[in-house]
Amino acid sequence: MSYESMYRPLFPPRCLFWLRQHDACDKIGIFVESEPPVCWPVDGRESTSLLLGETMQMVEFNRNHPSVIIWSLGNESLRAPPFDVSAQMVGMLDPSRPRIFSYGDADLGSSHYPGSASIAKDHNAKPVLCDEYCHINAYNRREQIADPGLRDIWGTDLSGMWETMRSNAGCLGGSIWAGIDDTFVLPGNRTVGYGTWGIIDEWRRPKPEYWHVTKVFSPVRILDEKIDAPAIGQPIRLTVDNRSDFADLSEMHFAWKLAGQSGVGAAKAAPGQKGTLEIPVKAADLADKDLEIRVTNPRGFLVDACRFTIGGQSVSVPSPLRPASTLKLAQDARTITVTGKGFSYVIDAVTGKLTHATASGHELPIAGPYSTLVPHDTTGGGTQLTGTEPTFAPLWGLCTEWKASSVAATQSEQHVSINISGTYAEAGGAYKLSIDGSGRMRVAWNFKVKNEINPRQTGVTFILPKSCETLSWKRRGQWSDYPDDHIGRPAGTAKAFPGHPACGMTGPRTRPTWSWSEDQNQYGSNDFRSTKVNILEALLSDESGIGLRTVAAADRHAHAWIDGDHAMLMIADYANEGSEGFAQATRIIPDRKIVAGGTVEGSVQIEAQGPPGKTRNSASP
Repeated sequence: MSYESMYRPLFPPRCLFWLRQHDACDKIGIFVESEPPVCWPVDGRESTSLLLGETMQMVEFNRNHPSVIIWSLGNESLRAPPFDVSAQMVGMLDPSRPRIFSYGDADLGSSHYPGSASIAKDHNAKPVLCDEYCHINAYNRREQIADPGLRDIWGTDLSGMWETMRSNAGCLGGSIWAGIDDTFVLPGNRTVGYGTWGIIDEWRRPKPEYWHVTKVFSPVRILDEKIDAPAIGQPIRLTVDNRSDFADLSEMHFAWKLAGQSGVGAAKAAPGQKGTLEIPVKAADLADKDLEIRVTNPRGFLVDACRFTIGGQSVSVPSPLRPASTLKLAQDARTITVTGKGFSYVIDAVTGKLTHATASGHELPIAGPYSTLVPHDTTGGGTQLTGTEPTFAPLWGLCTEWKASSVAATQSEQHVSINISGTYAEAGGAYKLSIDGSGRMRVAWNFKVKNEINPRQTGVTFILPKSCETLSWKRRGQWSDYPDDHIGRPAGTAKAFPGHPACGMTGPRTRPTWSWSEDQNQYGSNDFRSTKVNILEALLSDESGIGLRTVAAADRHAHAWIDGDHAMLMIADYANEGSEGFAQATRIIPDRKIVAGGTVEGSVQIEAQGPPGKTRNSASP
């Protein structure tokens, strides 16, 4: 007889869900904090009766499940007399397991959404469980519509928080909120729920956060950041940290590939200890070759994946390949033209803005630079979805009403320079465009803002034809390896419109056959319009490869989107995690608030790009 047939007459459907859930946790070894379906302050005889009934039902149903290790008295509830009675009852029904209460005294301490600083300084009188922490960056929907990359930046916060929790002996661990998006699509374009707060969406597709959770909580961590080629005949030796609490590292399966060879390595280390992984590669020429390692557990599940370039990679910006003596400067009352071997730039002599460029004989209409101050959104996005799916206007942050007061071009031994002064409605100051013999342009700016601003990003934006709907990039990622469709992968190409039906804020309303990164709206796909942080290079181009390229030393960020009839490329010198309220306590990147009259300054490097095979002369970083 099944559990369902045994208990259906006696217990409501949620108890049947508990049975299935806890059976699965027993089978695969997941620890469970079991909590009754009650929360928020309660008082009075009727509330006490309801609370005790729900709590007793939970204990009686789950007490024989070995996966259950903690009894919770209720979710995020203020202390009230009914909970005192409930605590006494749970202690009598099952004294073998500790009790926890979110905002009150119990056997274990509970902490919801602490920051790294509070965990680090907390010398706990009792063990503390962060039974909610590092909430997904989900509620500020104006920022999310503009930049899904905020979901990727979240990984740095999760990693920093988890390392702090692991190093604090009084912290038992924690639970991320949440696992699955809480969105339910109804007829008539209606959507209800709390929103996109999960690491997988309502269609069970992994979102960017899913990989970060996999990496951060992996029981295996390869500690070597740079791997040198070994002497001929010697194996590559890597230090591996066993972050498991119970299993020996020898239980893990280390599959590797390098220079056409492959094999399975092994390492031994007790829980909490370090071991050595040996890779017996035989090839002699290993410089700049990629070593791939995939670690699986005894049940065959992937627990980690790493990719290392033997010898490491340079992150310096490539030097110009031609001297400035190859440049020609021509100017009249309307235009300033700078020409070199295989390229040219035309600047409006009145506004100081680029109008077009050529690369390898191909013309590229271009406008910019436009100073860009993307503000934190102070309007919020609400938490609950209650009806017709809302729409939100994205925040792009381009400064407006530009008026140039002076535009002057000069030529030196190193550069042709165009110095431009003027004002926007939001700020006043100056640009300096410096073009070298390779056709690379350095754009530097210094502006004083007219009103106080707390920016999410600062930088400059260039406007290209809408045909430039392809973004390709190389960047320094948080991790050495990513899934092929992850928006944060170190190198990739993204299309603005992959060809799927457009969807709203909560994703497709019918089951999709594509990955989350290819969901698209009028501004482009999730992959295309997400900021790529810490870039080495990024190129926004048309199908033939003609476009605008930027290079950096993993210290700039590229953000592309489609705006009506134009493709936009912002290059930021500063970017943070945004204004999501739950993220403030765990943010790694501090705010860079600018007071009225304060200065914003920075620089980026760009160049017009011709089709592949006819690249002008720049070396790739």
